[in-house]
Amino acid sequence: MSDQSETNPKITQVADPRFKRLNDAFAKYLLAKEDHIGFLEDFVKAVIEHTPVDVPAHEVKTLVHRNVELYREHAKEKAGFLDIPAESDSGVLFDLEVQTYRDDTLLSRESFYFSKLYGSQQNKGEDHGDLKAVEIINLLSYNYFHDDTPYHTCCALVNLFTKKIVTDQIIFHFLEMPKFESLMQQKKASSRLDRWMQYFSCANPQEVLAFAKQDPLFSDVLEAEKMYLSDDDKMREYYRQNENAYWKGVLATAKAEGKAEGIAEGEARGEARGEARGIAKERKNLLEAARTMLNEGMDRLKVQHFTKLTDEEMASL
Repeated sequence: MSDQSETNPKITQVADPRFKRLNDAFAKYLLAKEDHIGFLEDFVKAVIEHTPVDVPAHEVKTLVHRNVELYREHAKEKAGFLDIPAESDSGVLFDLEVQTYRDDTLLSRESFYFSKLYGSQQNKGEDHGDLKAVEIINLLSYNYFHDDTPYHTCCALVNLFTKKIVTDQIIFHFLEMPKFESLMQQKKASSRLDRWMQYFSCANPQEVLAFAKQDPLFSDVLEAEKMYLSDDDKMREYYRQNENAYWKGVLATAKAEGKAEGIAEGEARGEARGEARGIAKERKNLLEAARTMLNEGMDRLKVQHFTKLTDEEMASL
């Protein structure tokens, strides 16, 4: 990356205003690539600086990337893969997760990530007091919290009686893009995190271009984006990820609707009957989604991989 302090005359346009930057493949290229570590450091520092004052902040000077595969003690243990993990100069562990479709299992999955990251630090004979904090940052294309909360929500372990934070060892950040875009209709970007969110949102390409001309780091970010767009292999992966995210969203909705119907039926007519009705509705929704996938030309094996339908259910389509 450049160390320029003057405006960058090379930046004359955003690479492609239609380009969706909230994409797993692109986010990993931009923030997990070794020679882009400065981008990740700037983004994480922006999140920390934007954290509410009552939440303990962990100072970050530098970051190094970590292995994306979580440690498994036994071969049969469930595997876990992080999006963009990193470790700070003080040993604090960070994990940036990019989520482009609603997932009701998000907190359960990330609690698992936290347990593995936190536990991976402990070596035999070491004191538990030496364990470093873990912060998980969620960059979301949807609103996870439906209440009137800011676009950046921080969650920590809190004493429900005193309302005070018990420990700084676990912190979850939720960055909700729709809330940010709604906020930017009323004001301009004022913080470093605002700038990053504006970049990822693609909502106002001209404003991104304006601050990139004055900001060396974002100038480099746009140059990196142009290089990505010119790479055919990377763009194929980008479109594959977009398609996968779309269908995962469709399937997540189908499952959620089935579960919701089951809960409603359970409240009205009895828990067992409601649960059975919900499962039946979920399977029906999955079959309809699978039929749509096949009609769109998706390979049958890929459809079955996504939907987890049985061979018998697939044969009925």
